[in-house]
Amino acid sequence: MSAKHFLVMVAIVYGPFLLAESALQDSSAEKQTPPAPATPAPPQPQTANKVGTAPRTVENKTGKELGKEASNSDWRGAMSATLEEKFPVTGSTGDGSDIVNPGAVLQLKKSGLVMYLAGTLISANTYKNGAITQGFLGTFSKTGTDGPWRTFVRGENFWITGIDVKDDGITLRFLSDPLPESRYKGVLKFPIAKGIQPTPEQVLATISEVLAVSPATPKPISDARPAASSLEAVMPAVPELSPVAPPPPPPPLTLEVGQTKEQVIAALGQPEKIVGLGTKQILFYRGLKVTLVGGKVTAIE
Repeated sequence: MSAKHFLVMVAIVYGPFLLAESALQDSSAEKQTPPAPATPAPPQPQTANKVGTAPRTVENKTGKELGKEASNSDWRGAMSATLEEKFPVTGSTGDGSDIVNPGAVLQLKKSGLVMYLAGTLISANTYKNGAITQGFLGTFSKTGTDGPWRTFVRGENFWITGIDVKDDGITLRFLSDPLPESRYKGVLKFPIAKGIQPTPEQVLATISEVLAVSPATPKPISDARPAASSLEAVMPAVPELSPVAPPPPPPPLTLEVGQTKEQVIAALGQPEKIVGLGTKQILFYRGLKVTLVGGKVTAIE
């Protein structure tokens, strides 16, 4: 047998065993080799806040910002003091049922102020561009639908019970006398444009367009006659004239079915309360109720 044939036979017989042993050695080497250290993830970029800075706090506000806040606070305080001096606030009970400390009485100079029964939801009125307007609830109230509200007209009086001064506007709060038995509460806001700080004179001028302080009740005239002077002592007595007959009383006011609402108000004045439902309205006077349908009187009770 040649050497070549001998090597071929060895390879055939022992070849599989050598391959198996090599595989075992490779597997053992893999188990003994320590794992490579994990590669750390690259750092993620930090997400900045909306303006790229730390959250704003009182500590990191600028001096300009703090100065502006102080200026706003000073303006509000000075404005409140001016308004409360002009319109002394009336103190009332928590439920608005009675007056505790009387203050200023205001007189309405423009019609259209909606006020609500004390203890019910209140919708604010706004005075702008020479007119009193309301939000959704107030506008709904003015349509005449029955509800716990009343529209005040020019010449009516009520108490001022609160003054709120803020950067966006000045709000006045009111409370009426019983009409006829229940009081009404109302709110009127005078808006201020952003970034504007009007002077007290400008604010008072705007308020005076729609409100005025009601004149004080005049004192009763005394019946006592003054003592006669020395001139009266030497003057001859003047004979007394016969009293002049008083003028005849005016003809009684008449209400008739078919009259308009304006004719009723011209005859009786403003009603104490108006209740409406669609085209039907009821005007309440002391001891009298007038019903109108479609603007015409249909019943007088």
